[in-house]
Amino acid sequence: MEVAELQRPDNPDEVPPRQAALPAVPTEPPAGNAADQLDPVARREFEEFRRFQEFQRYKAAHPDGAPPEPPAPLWRRILRNKFVRKLLMLLILLFVALTFVECAFGGRGSGSGAGGESPGFGTGGSVRPNSPRETVRTVYHYIGHHEAGDQRPCSFFTTGAAIQFAEAHGTADCATAVTELAGQVTDAEAYASPEIDSQTNQVDGDRTEVSSCDSISVRGGPALGDFQLSRHPDGGWEITGYATTEACESTAPPSEEADPGVTARPSETVRLLHTYVLFGPASNACALFSPEAGADFAANFGASDCASAVQELGADAEIGYRNPGFPDSAQQRSEPVVTISSCEMTVEDGPRLGLLELTYQEDSQSWLITGHEAETCGG
Repeated sequence: MEVAELQRPDNPDEVPPRQAALPAVPTEPPAGNAADQLDPVARREFEEFRRFQEFQRYKAAHPDGAPPEPPAPLWRRILRNKFVRKLLMLLILLFVALTFVECAFGGRGSGSGAGGESPGFGTGGSVRPNSPRETVRTVYHYIGHHEAGDQRPCSFFTTGAAIQFAEAHGTADCATAVTELAGQVTDAEAYASPEIDSQTNQVDGDRTEVSSCDSISVRGGPALGDFQLSRHPDGGWEITGYATTEACESTAPPSEEADPGVTARPSETVRLLHTYVLFGPASNACALFSPEAGADFAANFGASDCASAVQELGADAEIGYRNPGFPDSAQQRSEPVVTISSCEMTVEDGPRLGLLELTYQEDSQSWLITGHEAETCGG
């Protein structure tokens, strides 16, 4: 085969003819089945290029490099529904309300007026207080904190005693008598925590009598009279007889609002201190101290003032704190100065308050805390 000789054109201005353009190499795979139209090498390069493009698109969609989140589980998608959340909240509130009602009133039957049985009778366990002292104190407590329709005070009376209670106070039934007596209460906290002589618990046999005039120091409301109590077969104590006596000399001040600093016994002052620490107000607790004793009380508990000390102590107290037990020596009133040690007291559900010195005040005829010392109780 002869090869044509390349010759320079005679005319330098003559432009040689342009060669025909070669067909372009396709950058995209031909239409149709690319795998069938590419050779193995080209097909491998094409697949690598396609994976590279997918990787580039993924990086653009996830600049932080985090992997895509998995779909939320079904229960979470359901909870995202506003209606479902409201329904669940309603069910939770209903459950809490029912639990509260059960805890507050569960196991208590409804009284039936003057002759109503004690709540919970017939359930196999006694709901009556386990001492004459606590039975009478509980009656005062419920009258002091009386609410409309509350018949719990009457539940501690037998049918006959409830009738006697109503007749003694000139009402048709026990519940009405309780309502009228509650209307005469001027200081609910003081009235609900009367000071009762510890000797009322020293009972020989199954019967005893507690006199509101002789054995109880009542403040903030009317003294109730004399209670005759008997031990029930279930072990608790109930009121089986009632009578009024001559009006007891009231230890409450003549004003409508009771003075929180007026107390008839040294132990009553200390009991009130526990009550105010638990329920407040702190100012009433500090009114039981002289200024010097209040400052010592605050310093001994590491507080800036008496009210702050009371509030800090109250944060650790629960309902049983309001009724501490006292030794017999704390009940005396013959000496003008008395010392009561919290280590000798029975204190539940809260902190002990130290060594308290109390002095009888002739002008107000009450006991004031005039000294305080920190105290460490053994055991």
